[in-house]
Amino acid sequence: MSNEPYSKLFLCPKCQLQKLDITKIGILGCEADDMWDENTIQILQCQGCGFKAIGLYQEEHRGVLDDETWQHRGFFAPEEKTQELETLLDKLPNQRDERQTIKIVDYIKDGNKYYQTFNIL
Repeated sequence: MSNEPYSKLFLCPKCQLQKLDITKIGILGCEADDMWDENTIQILQCQGCGFKAIGLYQEEHRGVLDDETWQHRGFFAPEEKTQELETLLDKLPNQRDERQTIKIVDYIKDGNKYYQTFNIL
């Protein structure tokens, strides 16, 4: 995990400016599942309006060589849920240590309902 902002900025769904940044990432406990080979959970923050969200980047590497499928989504999670995940990512000693666990579903779901999503462009 890097706490340094990434160089590519995305479109913020709140202020509609190209200022949405990935500020923290975590790949821990995000093992391959039936559909995705890589799952990365992220904290997103707009450098313009301060909007924060949870991001989920997923890749699938099965099939033809050099042919991968991916999706990058954001979740309008409550501020306390986003802060809880951000604190957890800050506390992890080594974000590439696969022995740690992050349950992605717990951060993008509220009870039986998923948070509203937006595409990260």
